[in-house]
Amino acid sequence: MESFNNSNKNKPIDDFIIKNIKTDSIYFFRIFNYTDLLFFFAKQKILININKNVFKNEKQMIELRACSKTSY
Repeated sequence: MESFNNSNKNKPIDDFIIKNIKTDSIYFFRIFNYTDLLFFFAKQKILININKNVFKNEKQMIELRACSKTSY
């Protein structure tokens, strides 16, 4: 289910800090495609923490491309 434009594959358009309300887990997302970002938001009960400097742990930094295959 690949919905990404190949020309933009390695060009992140934004970074977000995301908190899962149910588990209080915090994730740092590098966003490649807003359509997929909205699709992920529709599937998860999450809040966006606008402060991008709160969380910088590379182990929890994942690309949005993996989100549709991963449940939290």
